[in-house]
Amino acid sequence: MKNNINSMFNPLQQLFKRHSYPKKESLKKGLTLIEIIVVITIITILVLLSVPNIVRSRMDSNEFAALANMRSLFNAVQMYFTDNKSYPTTMVELLESSSGPGYISKKLATTGKKSGYIFIYTSNDMNSFYFNADPEAVGKTGRRHFYIDQSGVLRENPTTQATENDTAVQ
Repeated sequence: MKNNINSMFNPLQQLFKRHSYPKKESLKKGLTLIEIIVVITIITILVLLSVPNIVRSRMDSNEFAALANMRSLFNAVQMYFTDNKSYPTTMVELLESSSGPGYISKKLATTGKKSGYIFIYTSNDMNSFYFNADPEAVGKTGRRHFYIDQSGVLRENPTTQATENDTAVQ
């Protein structure tokens, strides 16, 4: 009886074999044009969202480095004063120390540039001085301008070169 049932369905099986549907492996693999456009759009949006944050982070790090450099320059000038009983007339004088290596790096002393900021030293007389730190490109390398003098108080100005009348950095 079992053989009779199999033989009855045998012609049907043959019919389906002749008209079989393509298997999944034979379908084309890959992405459609729409899928590729969607992926590119998503990547573009992610890049556009992250670029301003990267620029802002870079400016923030340049500003923190400028603050640290201003403190280091202040300390270097104070050590120079201790050794020489007067303030230097130029930043280049901070390269040489009577007690060992120079007070600041050669690059900073000669170019006045470091971490996206320009450092300007001014000696009013043998007993006073001040430093200004200004961004090389405002809005790209930094936003704030800094000032420090012999008092050691760091000051900032958000728009123009800072002076002794500006607010102290917290």
